[in-house]
Amino acid sequence: MKALIFLALIGLTFAIGNRIEQIIAGEIMPEQKDLEEMYLEFMKKYGAHPIYEGNSLKSLNRFEIFKNSVYTIMKHNMEKSNTWEMGITQFAALTEEEFLILPMFSAPQNCSATSPRDHIQNLKLGNFKLPDFIDWREHGVVSDVKDQGRCGSCWTFSTTGCLEAHYAMKMKIPPVLFSEQQLIDCARDSYGNNGCKGGLPSNAFEYFKNVSGANTEDDYPYQSGAGQDNFTCRFDPEKVVATVPGGSFNITPENETQMVEHMAAYGPISIAYQVVGDFRLYKGGIYTSKTCKNSERDVNHAVLAVGYGSENSLDYWIVKNSWGKVWGDQGYFKIKRGVNMCGVAVCSAYPLLN
Repeated sequence: MKALIFLALIGLTFAIGNRIEQIIAGEIMPEQKDLEEMYLEFMKKYGAHPIYEGNSLKSLNRFEIFKNSVYTIMKHNMEKSNTWEMGITQFAALTEEEFLILPMFSAPQNCSATSPRDHIQNLKLGNFKLPDFIDWREHGVVSDVKDQGRCGSCWTFSTTGCLEAHYAMKMKIPPVLFSEQQLIDCARDSYGNNGCKGGLPSNAFEYFKNVSGANTEDDYPYQSGAGQDNFTCRFDPEKVVATVPGGSFNITPENETQMVEHMAAYGPISIAYQVVGDFRLYKGGIYTSKTCKNSERDVNHAVLAVGYGSENSLDYWIVKNSWGKVWGDQGYFKIKRGVNMCGVAVCSAYPLLN
């Protein structure tokens, strides 16, 4: 009897899950009880997320916002011409306006302030043919997705993610995790960065060059997830693991051909782009936008490009985000390549370890 009840519960759970998938796909219209069940599951999953600190998910207003997000998702996913799909993410109970003023986004960064450099690493490709597809995750050099929380420290996660990959490639070892908090606390005003209020990976690579390197995450743990700066630099030169003697190599702005070459030859690249409201509900596919801007003064979020490829004649970048694994495609997204989508090619750099 217990076995029969257990199997019945499994069947009911599967049926509910299948109905939710149909709703998200825009195949059926939700009833009020569907929306209430979906919201209860949402609260269980994201109720403790720091972005809702001080904004109770038990309020009617949050439920109404969530409902509107569900209808937005359905409408988007019903449009077969879209190259990406929406889903319920941790931001589904936020309006677009709330999402865009979260401190997890740095203020727009003027990438034109990044020191330009010539193409100093002249690629001597010889017989080397650029691959049509590369994903550095498959080579075991990309660290796990992290979560920046409420701090506008995306630039530090882009920096450490890039350094972790290049150091793993150089040393031929699994990724060593480096400290974002070191950059928040120490690579500040004199380097043009502002802790939880934004910064640039290229400036951070120059900081590592000048102070002789990076501490690990274990030696200098992240403490700014609640959106607060520490301001006390506790960098320990005796515990430096990776050094960046060459500082930052800055790729020519808007040159995605050069980005592909350096991606294939040297590894992942720190990039920036402009996040707009619909991105909060990204779940998979190749992201495109008709509303984002693409100049070096518009970008507001730094991330890590870990590969590139093409799908259905559409070129894309594979990008690691810093909003945890629950967002997007296990913390990753794809974005259209070759058209400077949302400014993705205006601010790209990586560390020179030799």
